[in-house]
This record gives sequence, structure tokens and C-alpha cells, in this order.
Amino acid sequence: MKIERETRLRLASGVKRRGGELMNQQMWCWGADIRRAEGNLLAQYGFTKYAAPDSSGTKPCYGLSLPTGTIIGLWGFGMYYGDHSHGGLFLKRFDFAPRMVAPDEMHFNAWTAGDLPAMHPPGTSAQCHQARQLLSLALEWIASYEAWVVQTAGAAYRQATVDAWQTLHKSIAVDAHEMPGAWSLLARQCTGAATTMAAVR
Repeated sequence: MKIERETRLRLASGVKRRGGELMNQQMWCWGADIRRAEGNLLAQYGFTKYAAPDSSGTKPCYGLSLPTGTIIGLWGFGMYYGDHSHGGLFLKRFDFAPRMVAPDEMHFNAWTAGDLPAMHPPGTSAQCHQARQLLSLALEWIASYEAWVVQTAGAAYRQATVDAWQTLHKSIAVDAHEMPGAWSLLARQCTGAATTMAAVR
């Protein structure tokens, strides 16, 4: 029997840094979409709010199951994207490195990172290929969501969100009107720049 050596998914440092910057800004924008005075945009998109059963003040999870079989989960600390055809991955807010998790193990009744099922980095060449596919699909979904926000709430709304982020952090990852394109570009870069590295036997 042929035993495959352990592998690891590695993203180019510039891609990983860019992904972390964009994800941090995007998480802020999702939070603003929830707090939007005219109505919760995540709820309008179709997300369901899963609040903690106690009054601990823990922030809720927002989960979405699409007709295509895609499952998306959003927390203040990260994002899950998966389906039963491709598997699933989790991206931490401040660590742009995919972690694999089986779709049938993921659940939305989780309000801290410790509540989530066990995850692991891609460990075989097949898993690395799977992670590249999922990562690209996840980022393309974010791009499509941002385009939907502009169509639904207007470009001025998203610009105001990014302006508020810039006021707080003194910088932005990308201007509001560039967000869909930036996510699509990153999706292509992740597919092309992701490589596997054989580990020591």
C-alpha cells in the first residue's frame, strides 16, 4: 500500500497578509450590516441568528444554508464555509489559514471558538486541493455578498461603513467600491499561489 507523506497548505506571505487584512475589515462590515438602522442585512440576505441561550452577553452566530447545499456560518471570530460535496473549512478572523472541518460536524449553536468542532490544517495533497477549492469558493461568495449589499443598501451605505472602520483603525484594507473585486482577485490568487509542502517523514 502506498502511504502518502504528510503535506501542508502554504499560502504566499503577501496573499496571507492581504487575506487577513480583508477579513478583518469584512468582519467589521458584517457587524455593521447586523446593526444597520434600516434593518439587519444578514437577516435580509437569509441568515438565521443563533443567540446564546443564556444572558452572558456572548455574541450570536449567523448561519445560512443555501439551496445549492452550501453552508455558511459567521461569528465575530471567524467564518465557516462548506458543503457535502467539497467538505468544509473555517477561517479565523486574525489568521488567514484554512482549517478543515466536516460539514456534518459543523453546527451553529456555538458562541465561542471553543464551542466549535475539532479542526485541523489540510494534511494530505487531496485535502490541500480540497482546501484551495473551498477557500476560492468562500472568497467568491464574499465578493457576491458585497455586490448584493451595494445593490440592496446602496454604495453610500457601504462607503459609510468603511469610513467608520477607517476612523477607528486609521487605515483600510480596500475602499468600499473595490471590495467585490478585491475578494474575487484574492480568490484567484489563493488558488494559484497555494502550494503544498512535503513534511519530514
